[in-house]
Amino acid sequence: MQDERTIVATVNAAILLARTLVHARAGGDPARHAEIAERARYCQLLASRLRLPRLQIQRLDLGAWLSGLDEQEDSRKRLVEQHQLASLFSPGGEAGAPPVVEAQILGLVRFHQDLRKREPETRNALRAIQKKLDTQWASTPEQHHMIKCFVGILRDEAFLMQARIDAGKILIVDPVEAVSPVLDPTLTAEGYEVSV
Repeated sequence: MQDERTIVATVNAAILLARTLVHARAGGDPARHAEIAERARYCQLLASRLRLPRLQIQRLDLGAWLSGLDEQEDSRKRLVEQHQLASLFSPGGEAGAPPVVEAQILGLVRFHQDLRKREPETRNALRAIQKKLDTQWASTPEQHHMIKCFVGILRDEAFLMQARIDAGKILIVDPVEAVSPVLDPTLTAEGYEVSV
């Protein structure tokens, strides 16, 4: 059996591969790539706030990037199978079992992204977003808690965007470089000077 470091390194390599595939499939459409990068970032942030173990967060990150690829694509199928991520993409889980928490997180973030596309006026209206997520997405107390945490992330992000006067320098320090592949292009696009 592989130790956790080896598994983490393997998942990191798969994340980089998935990011590269998404970028190639986006066909030069930076908006599509940014959408998937945002999805992965929100999934990581929410999973961290819910205190999931590091390996689960990384597998969720990989799943978020793979969600940007066509379901029939061979490379996606191989990565989903290799990293046992099928439960991430099956909405009902195994024979009526509740979906795994990673699937719920990915589902919530995707629902939020779709909501913003359908109703752009809700983009900065956090109460409206929370109400719509609570009424249209959540059905269990755990999901309502997840929404509360997610809206907290959106609130923190909005505060930071308002407080930012000039983009500055950011140093990303991560011993396994799990966060930097997602944050680096996002922060650079926001005008920050990023060092990893």
